[in-house]
Amino acid sequence: MTRRSLHAAFALILIVSLVSISAQSFDTRAQDFDVPPDFADDPIPDIWADADSDAARQASGRSWIWGPSIRSATHEPYVESPDGNRAVYYFDKARMEINNPGEDWDSIWYATSGLLIREMMLGQIQVGDSESIDTEPADIPVTGDLIDNPDSPTYATLGQFTVLGGQDENRTTDQVGETVLTKLASDGTTSTLDNPPADVAFAYYDGTLGFNIPDVFWDWMDDQPFDWRYIIGHPVTGAFWVDTVIGGEPAQVMVQAFERRILTYNPENDAQWQVEAGNAGLHYRSWRQLSMPESPRLHALAYSVPYGEIIVDAAIRNGVDPFVLAGVASAASGFDPKARINGDRAGLLGIPMPMAEDRGVDYPLDPTVNTRMGANLLAMLHNQNGSWEAAIEEYFSWQDAAGSFDAPPAHLSSQAIAEWQEMSSNYEGQPSPFGIEPDEDDDPTPWLPPFSDAPDADDDPDLYWVGAGRAAHYGQETFPVERMEHIMQLHVSWGNAIDDWEFDPNGYYCVHPDFIIGERLHLTAPNGETFWCTIADSVAQQDLTNWRANWGIEVNWDLFEAMGIPYEQRIEVRAPRN
Repeated sequence: MTRRSLHAAFALILIVSLVSISAQSFDTRAQDFDVPPDFADDPIPDIWADADSDAARQASGRSWIWGPSIRSATHEPYVESPDGNRAVYYFDKARMEINNPGEDWDSIWYATSGLLIREMMLGQIQVGDSESIDTEPADIPVTGDLIDNPDSPTYATLGQFTVLGGQDENRTTDQVGETVLTKLASDGTTSTLDNPPADVAFAYYDGTLGFNIPDVFWDWMDDQPFDWRYIIGHPVTGAFWVDTVIGGEPAQVMVQAFERRILTYNPENDAQWQVEAGNAGLHYRSWRQLSMPESPRLHALAYSVPYGEIIVDAAIRNGVDPFVLAGVASAASGFDPKARINGDRAGLLGIPMPMAEDRGVDYPLDPTVNTRMGANLLAMLHNQNGSWEAAIEEYFSWQDAAGSFDAPPAHLSSQAIAEWQEMSSNYEGQPSPFGIEPDEDDDPTPWLPPFSDAPDADDDPDLYWVGAGRAAHYGQETFPVERMEHIMQLHVSWGNAIDDWEFDPNGYYCVHPDFIIGERLHLTAPNGETFWCTIADSVAQQDLTNWRANWGIEVNWDLFEAMGIPYEQRIEVRAPRN
């Protein structure tokens, strides 16, 4: 066992599991809305009304095609769009997008339904017709409840059975008239059912990608107000019976993935709801961890700037002024998530790739990962230097201890400061584009820690800001203080500790990937109480991406209990300057 792998051996028995609350953690923090569809640019309101208005649904007796309302709207980069980004509108069931406002407005393809299913199955974030960014496929149940649903296959599971990504061996032959008997388990194994939940036969063979469509889905598709290729797209997997949990109750349903939708069939539902489009739009937002900020004061920035939701969220998580972070992103990449600066630095925030590699980050160009890393670094530099201008200057010249990164062009820091000022001028104080008014008690600076002054106003000049986030904790019985100290001694024997290490005098131990065994950190709980803890373990390389995406600190049970914090509370982390 290597000196940095001990944490992996015990990861599965954390009370707050880094798997169940992973980088794809169905983030309940997401702030989504019920925005009337007429908020969207034409012709999206008309397309929605033809399918999902009260009159349309009462006349047809269909289930939802898009959903009752727009849940969020923003702009995202797209290579072929005239200004490099496109307007996107998220519904429960899908996303509608306008890639090129200059195209034929009368064409049904002027506004399209996004290829979200492909992205989630393959782990590819589409940023152009033939451009994408690799990330982890979506470990999200395709049907049923999002949590406590271990038997449902995920989008990642379905990705093993598609022809997308060059997997031509998954093509099937014409099986029209045959009964659907294949069952798919969550682990990707298949079996043949002797007695399926319902008698369903294949009705149509789509030779484009080589999959059969069951009669229940084919009838539903034929009943839509638009061509099925526009609404659903071609099937990209076969049809499977699956176990799932719906409203806490076990169920067996049929699922099939198409280019633009997941379709489900539950024979136990009322007729109108037996065939439904899955909540792919909501699932996609959970996978990408997209959320509109709670404060309406930040809606204009999050809506208008490419990847604005991601930028504002990363800023708030790390105590960074969102307008500063947007300015840095604009200067570093022009909001191009695949941009490179002098070879070494890349992504939305221009993160040094050697640093990402050293930290074991698997997908450093994933906009969410890249932006959170950049926000964390910028917060640290701000609290070391005392001003955003100085932090930006150092951000674009920052080096590791070995000075191994290529320096970016000198003008980028001044450009970032100018872009920050422009962002503030254009969007700060602007009303929410969704028509949502701030509450009387709405915080005008929600990116600052809610229970302390701004990090650069700390009373103790000997501490610098590390970050803020949720606290994971080790199990009470499986990791008592004695075991934490045993783990610490193992690391010491491997040479993975500071020279003057000591056991913590209070038995308070913690883990943070940027610090080594024996170093001490200063934690501030939501009630303002402060605690010192001693680093006792490390984070395994394979867990780093998930860890950084979800946690601010990991602590042993004694410290977690002493802080008296419920799960999901934000903990401030600081470290001694010397």
